[in-house]
Amino acid sequence: MGEVVITTAVRERLKLEAEIIPREDRVGNIIFDEVAVAAEEVYCRNSDKLLGHTDFAEVIPQSEEEKKTLANKMLTFVYICAIRKVK
Repeated sequence: MGEVVITTAVRERLKLEAEIIPREDRVGNIIFDEVAVAAEEVYCRNSDKLLGHTDFAEVIPQSEEEKKTLANKMLTFVYICAIRKVK
């Protein structure tokens, strides 16, 4: 089983999201979860792309062969404010 890694891209995205939240609401928890997903390829008409393959957003280099691998899990995260509800 592979390790779940918080990449620089994830950290940068969290920083951007934190800037949206008012300073007084930045006390809280970030919950990370690795979720199993069905490994399947799906065609998306709107973007004219095949979806479902591993994608590290060019943060972690992937060979062409690795890019063909179907994803079977994903890393998700959610922020929960400790002071009040934040939308």
